[in-house]
Amino acid sequence: MAARRRSVYIIVALLIFLFIFGSSLLGFYTEWLWFTSLGYAPVFLRLLNYKFMLALVMGLASGIIFYVNGRILFRLAHQTAPTGRVQFPFNIPVWLEGQAQRLVKPAAIVIGILFGLGAAGQWENFQLFRNALPVGTVDPVFQKDLSFYLFRLPFLDYLSGWFGGLWFLGLLTAAAVILIRFQFYYSDRGFGVQPWVKKYLAALLGVLFVYLAFYFYLSRFDLLFTGRGVVFGPGYVDQNFVLPALGLMAIISAVTGLVFFALIFKPGGKILLGLLGAFVGIYLIGIYVLPAGVQRFVVTPNEIHKETPFLARYIQGTLQGYGLHRVEERQLSAATSLTPEMIDRNRLTVKNIRLWDHHPLLETFGQIQEIRTYYKFLAVDNDRYLINNEYRQVMLSPRELSYADLPSKGWINEHLIYTHGYGLTLGVVNQVTREGLPDLLIQDIPPVSKTNLQVTRPEIYFGEIENDYIIVNTRQKEFNYPSGDQNVFASYQGKGGIPLGGFFNKALWALRFNSFKIILSSDIAPGSRILFARSVTNRVRKVAPFLMVDQDPYMVVTPQGRLVWIVDAYTLSSNYPYSRPIKRLGNYIRNSVVAVVDAYEGDVQFYIKDEKDPLIRVYARAFPGLFQPLTALDPALKSHLRYPHYLFNIQAHLYSTYHMTNPQTFYNKEDLWEIPTNLRSAKKDMEPYYTIMRLPGEQKEEFLLMIPFTPQKKDNLAAWMSVKCDFPDYGKFVVYRFPKQRLVYGPKQIESRINQDPEISRQLSLWDQRGSKVTLGTLLVIPMEESLIYVQPMYLKAESGQIPELKRVIVAYENQIAMEETLDKAIARIFGQEIKKTKEEMMPAVGEAKAEALKPLSDLAWQHLQKARQSLREENWTAFGQSLRDLELTLKQMREGKK
Repeated sequence: MAARRRSVYIIVALLIFLFIFGSSLLGFYTEWLWFTSLGYAPVFLRLLNYKFMLALVMGLASGIIFYVNGRILFRLAHQTAPTGRVQFPFNIPVWLEGQAQRLVKPAAIVIGILFGLGAAGQWENFQLFRNALPVGTVDPVFQKDLSFYLFRLPFLDYLSGWFGGLWFLGLLTAAAVILIRFQFYYSDRGFGVQPWVKKYLAALLGVLFVYLAFYFYLSRFDLLFTGRGVVFGPGYVDQNFVLPALGLMAIISAVTGLVFFALIFKPGGKILLGLLGAFVGIYLIGIYVLPAGVQRFVVTPNEIHKETPFLARYIQGTLQGYGLHRVEERQLSAATSLTPEMIDRNRLTVKNIRLWDHHPLLETFGQIQEIRTYYKFLAVDNDRYLINNEYRQVMLSPRELSYADLPSKGWINEHLIYTHGYGLTLGVVNQVTREGLPDLLIQDIPPVSKTNLQVTRPEIYFGEIENDYIIVNTRQKEFNYPSGDQNVFASYQGKGGIPLGGFFNKALWALRFNSFKIILSSDIAPGSRILFARSVTNRVRKVAPFLMVDQDPYMVVTPQGRLVWIVDAYTLSSNYPYSRPIKRLGNYIRNSVVAVVDAYEGDVQFYIKDEKDPLIRVYARAFPGLFQPLTALDPALKSHLRYPHYLFNIQAHLYSTYHMTNPQTFYNKEDLWEIPTNLRSAKKDMEPYYTIMRLPGEQKEEFLLMIPFTPQKKDNLAAWMSVKCDFPDYGKFVVYRFPKQRLVYGPKQIESRINQDPEISRQLSLWDQRGSKVTLGTLLVIPMEESLIYVQPMYLKAESGQIPELKRVIVAYENQIAMEETLDKAIARIFGQEIKKTKEEMMPAVGEAKAEALKPLSDLAWQHLQKARQSLREENWTAFGQSLRDLELTLKQMREGKK
């Protein structure tokens, strides 16, 4: 009977355990399978081990300290009152005290679990502490290597907070035991507490003050990441008053703690009162009153004089924290007048001027290339390729599958049949058809290419959309792509995903995704595989949770015709001395990692992009085998790496202020820059843009990212900033300054002149009155030689929601403005001749000449068609028939003209 009862207890305990921890265990196991499928099982085990071991050690330490403290308190509380002292007869019942003592152990377990869970979140700081490497640079205040702040200080701050919380729990426990046992007495001298209480409190306060000594010691270093006045980091007041006060507080705290410990053995308190008075006085006066007074009455009236050396540290710290300390500045005279010969020398720059903005192009792609409603273009990416042996900038967009837009939803459709997107759309940035649409080099389904760039594996199983799980290689054929009225089906041929296997694995995944159809479906075969976490950014983040992942991955077509995603990732810190912080980012950032994700297989590979970054070197020590050197990356993919738009935007905004390295200039904000705003939206800053161009003074064209600057509250150009994206100069910043004594038009001034041009204004008004909407694109500032040209596309869209069309291109140079149908014509109108074309570019000229010759006939045909429609509305059948005959005659003439 007893054995049966034990069996029941075991079963019930097991069920309770599974109920509480079953979901976590299931999550751990399925995540381990996912990491294993990618070849990163060691990474998963290390992540688990780092969290578990730190939680175990800190949890055990917390629980043991709490338990030992509780047991000591209850043992001391059972001491009898000394002779001559009468104890109050208010003790709680023995059985209740016994229950209280028995609670110490479960309370210690709970405390250990809670503190352990908190410690698990500190695994990253501990690994930085454990694997720290020297940086080779010291801070200007304490002359410590920066590795102390980046790697050691965060975990030391955690330990400080951990011990402070544990001490407070000890105090609460002591108060509870003293009250439960009512450790008070009365005698001839009055009321008091038991002698052990005094000794225990002396020990507890001694521990507190020793802890405060450590706390004030660390607080000295934390001043490097706080701000007062015009300086972020220690300024005049902090350096000369707060830092000495904190050092003195640490010494006084340590001495006070030792005195409290001495009171355990030898009662007395005269010196203690003096120490406590000094502690309070120095704390209030040295950290608050005196610094505030000096700041107000000494520093503020002479701020620039007092803060100059600290401003210099602040400026340099911020530039170094954001990777701007290696910016090369050059001067541009802006005095060179461009000639047709100069334009011709920069023909590759002109051919790569982007005429399509992202938003209208994405809208156009959606209208002409989504093919079906369930396909979506999420974003347009900029890249460069050798198109027919010519270096060209392109804009491309992958065609992803959107489950939200499926015509018929259901478990089979969403998880077995509609499994992937298909192909992409790609075009050169400035090629336009006669209808004003982008001239696409890769288009349609299946992908049709007009160039040497071919797509042989167009299926996109892993993309930007965070779609749900799918199951491939089932008895249901997967929808591949539409073909007319029919659909083409296929099966997954890759190695991605996790084999479903038998009933046990199906049950696991059914529980994981809360879908018992995985078990019940007869379509799932022995060779079926489950694919989940299919967002490329999510995959990168799961494997390397210590990196911040860029939210703008971009697709690359490999020479073999495969589609892969490139995802940038960053290392961050909030502990870089004297560097200005940015909310939710910190004050140190490096684009140290690039991840490559196969759109078909889902494989993830990590490459170290910035080997000088100390953070990534430490992470590489903590996770051996996770990162590969950049030299291991396929050169064909390496040639498509680009500097992240997100990071450059942050750096450009910072550099607009911190380019002023002279402290006095910085303090007075004499040369403050800002990023130009859009004339049509004053609250929106101009976005950095990619382009291919030859920088002034250099020999060849490069793919780079750039942004112009204007002086604060002025519209003329002050400078422009670029960063190179091609190797071997990848990541090199170059800033070109314009002379302050010469007016160089800024984007807003050029836009104003465009709006004031009578011819352009009249044409825009005319289009706007015909049921169409005119949209002016981004005004691009294109440096050329020692001068600038400005290019702005103009789009026309019917109010009924038709496709945006590129109708005109506006070019401005100095005091001249031209608006023409093409960029070449606009440039020719300003500079007197069109750009010379290569033989390859001249080959289609015959067809273009014929098309130009047929234009009057096409206009005439359009007029006949409009007359026919008008006659039909008026039910004038005679006129309708005549218009049709005229249209037929015109079409015959056009047909003969094409021969």
